[in-house]
Amino acid sequence: MARVGLTGLLLAIAIGIAAYQSVQLGGLRVGPIAVEGWRPKAQRLSQELKDIAAAQDEADARARAEHARAETAYRDMAKRIDDNAQAQTDEAMAAADRYIAAHRVRAKAADCPPGGTFTPAGDRGSGHAETTGRPAQLDAPDREADGDMVVVSAADVRICTSNTLRAEAARDWAISLEAMR
Repeated sequence: MARVGLTGLLLAIAIGIAAYQSVQLGGLRVGPIAVEGWRPKAQRLSQELKDIAAAQDEADARARAEHARAETAYRDMAKRIDDNAQAQTDEAMAAADRYIAAHRVRAKAADCPPGGTFTPAGDRGSGHAETTGRPAQLDAPDREADGDMVVVSAADVRICTSNTLRAEAARDWAISLEAMR
């Protein structure tokens, strides 16, 4: 009898372990009580990982498309501004050349006989009583009334014109960028 009792007990323990293992692996739902097993949980988590990966791929594709759209818009804007600046460059350089020609400082050689030595305007020589010790350009008769004069080379006028065009193009670009936001 003791043998039957011991065998029954061992059989009950084995059935209990098998039931516990079955619940652990497959899960169990009895009314409001639910135990998620390892297999259903693994399947659920695997599906969640697949969903997350798909969502990331979709988000990456949308981000790449948005980046390409923005890059195209920025490239088009920059090209438009560069084209405008280039179109203005020829006109502005022509205007700068006209300004240079119209405002060129020239020395007058009225007192210089043909084949004689050239004396710039306002240069009275070191022995002249009115010599101020200043450069001849400051004594030139065509200087401004207040006595101030600035001489800028033709190359510097062209450089300033070019730099102004570049600065204006950069300003237009910055304003366009701000407007895109």
